Amino acid sequence: MNREKTPRREPGALGFAVALLLLGAVAFAAALALWSRMSEPRVSSAAALPLFVSGLWVLMALWNALTCAMQKKTDAVGVREALRHALPPRTLALLALTASYCALLYGGVGFLIATPLFLYAAMCFLLRGDYVKNLLRAAVVTALIWLVFHAAFGVVLP
Repeated sequence: MNREKTPRREPGALGFAVALLLLGAVAFAAALALWSRMSEPRVSSAAALPLFVSGLWVLMALWNALTCAMQKKTDAVGVREALRHALPPRTLALLALTASYCALLYGGVGFLIATPLFLYAAMCFLLRGDYVKNLLRAAVVTALIWLVFHAAFGVVLP
């Protein structure tokens, strides 16, 4: 059999890996800044979890970028083809839906209105049909999120 030891790299994979690494580095820097502002930085402080998670993010993204860089290149493709491969239409649609959800929350629409709208739209888009079931699912998931975060933990939701 003629097998390659190192698989070929998908179009845009290295660029995406580097972008994740850079975004992780920004998140790590923000978490480090939060840690440095704490009066008594400890493992139990509010900055510990963001620092830990963003540190793991950077390490895993670095490993991913190095692994990706060691793979053989695919045939040369343009930026447009790489973006089309990395962000297919379904993914772009969900990104637009997520951006709309964030805009609703940022614009002052409450959590209990924006969240079921977002969930219902996403479920109808992904599941194609079952509109009544999707409405029930969106309502149940919204209620569970509200119960866990607002009622149980006292988190103020927008």
